[in-house]
Amino acid sequence: MINALLDIFNRFADNDDRDRDNSLSVSKNESNITEHLFQAVNQHRMAQRLTVLIQEPRLFDTAQRQSRRLATANCTDTNWHHTYWEDRKYEISRLPQKFQSAAENVAVVENIRLSLLQKPKTQQEIVGEIIKRWLATTGYRANTEGDYTHSGIGVSTFITTDSDTLVTTASVFAVQYFAK
Repeated sequence: MINALLDIFNRFADNDDRDRDNSLSVSKNESNITEHLFQAVNQHRMAQRLTVLIQEPRLFDTAQRQSRRLATANCTDTNWHHTYWEDRKYEISRLPQKFQSAAENVAVVENIRLSLLQKPKTQQEIVGEIIKRWLATTGYRANTEGDYTHSGIGVSTFITTDSDTLVTTASVFAVQYFAK
């Protein structure tokens, strides 16, 4: 039973593939969620007859750093998600492309139980929740449908085990930057 639980944990977290330093390496699951999110945002934009976004690696790096900060702090307080946005916006404006405008979307999917008794959420379910939250929020929807040409998405995971109940849960933090 312990081995089966560890297998579920490792398949979700994929921690063996991530460096333990503060590098921008991401697990396979985080990378898959990032790719699915990018595709879902572009599918939504196409349905709205908007131009598709171009993946920009430097925006990905910035988004990945922010998602990692949020995950490392297990920051589920939405008021803190956009703290220092002006600093990140300035960083984006200094990229070689000389972007003139930028926007930020942030979402967290909390309390994803990793147990033998409950099937963990699939990557597609997590992506669906994030997209649903972004489109249900006026500002995030405006960003998603905004006049932007480039984007980068970062996804990081925080995993914890309650010492009393031994229940392991995960929170997935997603950050998307838009730029033009």
